[in-house]
Amino acid sequence: VLDIQSKDGVLTVKGQKVDQSIAGVAVGKKGPITFDGPTAEDNHALIRYDQGKVYIKDTSKSGTYVNGERISKENWTEIDPAKD
Repeated sequence: VLDIQSKDGVLTVKGQKVDQSIAGVAVGKKGPITFDGPTAEDNHALIRYDQGKVYIKDTSKSGTYVNGERISKENWTEIDPAKD
């Protein structure tokens, strides 16, 4: 489970600031934003913050889930940190 917060135009994931990005920031056991757990992989997902919106994309073999729903490997999925 990742703690994703967006406040006053600043995105943080697990307390780490995420800058505006087109490519995304890696999340996983070896990503700049570390994520551990029984199903966590070295490069589990990408998180992108662009023009005030937050997107996530699955880059894992086992799947990435937001609120119990598997997200796409092909497309960026917009998430709302206040709700998700």
